[in-house]
Amino acid sequence: MQHSHLPVIYLNNTINRYPRLKDELAMDAQGFAFIVYSQNDDIDNQIYQHLRLSPTSYIFYSSQDYKMITPTKHDKSMTYKQNILKRLQDYMTKKDYPLSLDKLKMRYLHEEFDEMQEEEKILLNHLEQQNDQLESQMQELFERIDNIDQSLSRIQQDNDYLSNMLELQDYYPILIKGDIKEYYDGEQKDIILDILKQEARNNLSNEILNDIIQQNPEVGLRKTYLEEINKILLSNNKINSRMIDKLWDYGICIHKGEHYYSHFFDDEHYLITLSSTPSDMNAVRQMYRTFRKFYF
Repeated sequence: MQHSHLPVIYLNNTINRYPRLKDELAMDAQGFAFIVYSQNDDIDNQIYQHLRLSPTSYIFYSSQDYKMITPTKHDKSMTYKQNILKRLQDYMTKKDYPLSLDKLKMRYLHEEFDEMQEEEKILLNHLEQQNDQLESQMQELFERIDNIDQSLSRIQQDNDYLSNMLELQDYYPILIKGDIKEYYDGEQKDIILDILKQEARNNLSNEILNDIIQQNPEVGLRKTYLEEINKILLSNNKINSRMIDKLWDYGICIHKGEHYYSHFFDDEHYLITLSSTPSDMNAVRQMYRTFRKFYF
């Protein structure tokens, strides 16, 4: 900001009796005058000799004019300060000065405001740069955290696998499921459990079989199928369309040729020739046992 057009208030060592004058005057004249003061007689004398002036205080104006501002013996600090400000204002309003006092103050304020705006731009630019750096650092940290999380996840998976392997060191399967197709859920398991139960009933002291049976509950579909097939057979005394339709739902597929015959679901390897007219309940029970023996 340019201040070369502002007046200069020069205070010599006579203001020593006003210890607060220079600070108060600097505050009141801020923006429209410079305050220069000296407490050294040698400096005062050099200035006076150079300017060929009497030893006292002055107001120097930009028009190369000046005005003495010598305090009287009875002037107090406030009175002297008011006299200086009044002389400065009177001169600026009466003489052909480039700017009035009010305009000078306004110009000063505008210049100060422009400086503040420029400083604000510089500060904002600096803050934006810092913000960009922080965002970049945060992004790097997030990526590092993601990498650490992925590493921890892989380590956890490895630990789980190793834990399972340790648990399986003393474990081995009793049986491996066969490759043959199952026609209902748990077919192989329930058949094997039924065989084990029969063997356990024949050998009551076999604790191993009983323990295996307790540790392996049935799926249950085999038992349900057999119960429903038995009900269907007991409710009919001969093979008819009603019986055929109901048995078909449980995999008993009956066909009529020279004789009735059946197979299990879509497997025609297990063909059974059937009697079309069971003579009594014993015959019906025998048909049930046949189905159970070959199909279940």
